[in-house]
Amino acid sequence: MKKILHFLKNKRGPVTVLVLALIGMLTGYVMSHMSKLGLCLHPFYFIEYSDCGNSKIFQVGAPIGSLSLSLLTTSIMLFFAKKEVFKSWLWFGIPMGLFFVAWIFSLSVSPGYLSPRYTAADFFSILFPILSFVVIVYKSFKLQKKK
Repeated sequence: MKKILHFLKNKRGPVTVLVLALIGMLTGYVMSHMSKLGLCLHPFYFIEYSDCGNSKIFQVGAPIGSLSLSLLTTSIMLFFAKKEVFKSWLWFGIPMGLFFVAWIFSLSVSPGYLSPRYTAADFFSILFPILSFVVIVYKSFKLQKKK
């Protein structure tokens, strides 16, 4: 147990990224599946609200879920990186992630999964871990050359 706590203490940054990714995935799933989860029932009449789980909530929830999945993948990669690599990734990851989110939510939304917002979210959820991997590997090799 002490070894696990020592490991988590040394990997505080990647654990934080992992927790944020899991919270985002849970939020995205709940927002995307409100009616399936029974969250749309009126508390007294047990009938479903007419606008619960509407497309506006789904249009926010689905991209959040897919982007959080890419953050989860990145956090798993960061568990194997050194602290210096994590710090340099933060300088890449935070601005790039904020840019992706701002750009995705500025896109128009049309019904269905082929809307520009869903397509961009899926594209960036694949691109973000790949770019993160490149940054992590580059910084790791750069640190090894210094030693």
